[in-house]
Amino acid sequence: MIENARQIVDLMHKLTAKSCEHAHLRVEQIESERLSTSSQKTNPIEKSVSTGYAVRVLKDGSWGFAASSKFDPSEYERVIKLAIAIADASRKVNSHKVKFAELSVGERKYETPLESDPFALPF
Repeated sequence: MIENARQIVDLMHKLTAKSCEHAHLRVEQIESERLSTSSQKTNPIEKSVSTGYAVRVLKDGSWGFAASSKFDPSEYERVIKLAIAIADASRKVNSHKVKFAELSVGERKYETPLESDPFALPF
């Protein structure tokens, strides 16, 4: 997934460098388990993983946002261009332009700290 994120960021820089004040990528992977009962019996555990990404741009003081769960280079370009188009459309109705303070570029990763693995609980 990290390599996909780097591809998106590279394309995002290429497509937004001359036209947008800010571009932001967020990639998420969410793992979940669902346990249910029926007639006093435990149903099989349902496990799922969902992965997706969102692009947010600031262009001419207006925000644009688009997202997808499809990891494919042509989809990356479509999502980035859609975020830019939404910023263009937002500008037409935006009465207050957003202004950002200058900050350094960074890469962050966050994982929720757990004392025990919730997926390792016996049932």
